Amino acid sequence: IGLKRSANMNGAFIIFSSANGSDTSFTKDATIELSGYGNVITTGITTTTMADARVLTLTPIVNASNKVKLLDPGKEGFLAPNVATVDVDAVFGTENATRAIGTLADYDGTVLESEVTEPLAEELTYTEEVETDGVTTMVTRTRTWTPTGTRPVYQGVDQTKLIPLLTKALQEALERIEALEAAA
Repeated sequence: IGLKRSANMNGAFIIFSSANGSDTSFTKDATIELSGYGNVITTGITTTTMADARVLTLTPIVNASNKVKLLDPGKEGFLAPNVATVDVDAVFGTENATRAIGTLADYDGTVLESEVTEPLAEELTYTEEVETDGVTTMVTRTRTWTPTGTRPVYQGVDQTKLIPLLTKALQEALERIEALEAAA
């Protein structure tokens, strides 16, 4: 997993990958950009989940059709709070969560950025060369971050985790159809 924080500290570019090897339990290759306004852009997702019967034990899905009836899909997908009532594992994030944003200022009070999330402590301190009367010395500087408000942190749904539920619901429906056809 690689993480490159952007120079303006407004977001991050994340690269997920896995090595090929016998110990790899799953592969998830993707790139995700988190913009300063809380948007998430995901590209190039490929997910392969380990499914070897030697190491995986399946948990049966019970009453899949009833669970699917509780879902309220739209053209864009599903709303996370609705999915959470059916399959909590498919939802990430916390409903109505927020993150503090603030102003980042340099050691001398110069505002570097506003509306940024709080940087890590190690990002606030840096060393620079300062020349005074022809003598160069290394000086440690400290930036400050002052909270000014909040920004939403959005929930999401991993729709691939709904595939087993939907498959089981379809199987249940097909069994009912076949039973009705046989009885007719």
